[in-house]
Amino acid sequence: MQKTLLFSIYLIIVVKILFIIFELIYLFEMKHHIKNDSVKYWKLKFEWLFNILMSLVLIHIFYPFKSKLDRLTSEIKKLIFLYSILSLFSLLWTNIL
Repeated sequence: MQKTLLFSIYLIIVVKILFIIFELIYLFEMKHHIKNDSVKYWKLKFEWLFNILMSLVLIHIFYPFKSKLDRLTSEIKKLIFLYSILSLFSLLWTNIL
């Protein structure tokens, strides 16, 4: 496995763990009627970052012009690749930026 792909997978795991932590804190605050906008802000940022990173990894893995993905049919590779690109563009249009 390539070092950059391995690093990006570790980064995705760290971002997802941070998102889960902020989500739990947010749920705890909602349960106890505590209003803290910074927790919600960071929760949304980590969720957005996770989606961006996952889209980029999917684009990298399922790039349709690589010949290493022999098990997948060319139609499936193209569909997953297009889905990743469309997901990435839809995330860029959100107002979270």
